[in-house]
Amino acid sequence: MRLGITRSANQLDTIQQLAASRGIDIVPLPVIEICHLPFEWPAKLSTEKVDWLFFTSSSGVVSFFERLIQLKLKLPNEVRIGAIGNKTDLTLHQYGRSANFVPTESYGKELFEEFVQTIANGDETVIYARALQVNYDPVTVFRTKLLKYYSVICYKTMEQKIDPELVTALSPNDYILFTAPSTISAYQRQFGRPLAKPIAIGHATASKMNSLGWSRYTIMEKADIDHVMEHIS
Repeated sequence: MRLGITRSANQLDTIQQLAASRGIDIVPLPVIEICHLPFEWPAKLSTEKVDWLFFTSSSGVVSFFERLIQLKLKLPNEVRIGAIGNKTDLTLHQYGRSANFVPTESYGKELFEEFVQTIANGDETVIYARALQVNYDPVTVFRTKLLKYYSVICYKTMEQKIDPELVTALSPNDYILFTAPSTISAYQRQFGRPLAKPIAIGHATASKMNSLGWSRYTIMEKADIDHVMEHIS
């Protein structure tokens, strides 16, 4: 059995090992690439005044902290961090940080809404290090709590061409895990609907499949790439 995953090979080390033990071949399908955007620090905002920093992806972590290094800025260790997923938290560790708050479910909407409902006091200053395009913008939910909210756009996704033979080698008995709505759009533009069985990593990704008329997909119960083996077993 083959399992295509819409990420590059260097992002699939852990899953490669899990798949090999089950006799499954992983096929990297990096139909999008991440491009860092050189943002400027919000005007008139002191780094000392930031209470919370939010990330919804590992890419956001890398783009944000690498840019801070370029700007020669450093956030105090007291700044708390909200993040979704184990991968995002592990990436934080590379910069000497860790998540102080992780939502019950690994989705951006849950991250922000659960924070507002269970933690926010209403006087915090918060930053969301985000992509150019996002599935959920927390501006409204933050405003209802009267939080001082700053949006920092630090990366974007761009379509990347991949070898068509990687796709044609996947049969109807194989699977493709789509890891974000943007990967679905990029895949469809290049190859149309997949012949292999599509898996959506989460509900936002599934909604994109549905909007394009993909009728035979499944959705992972836990939005974590390392749990895909459990999904297809």
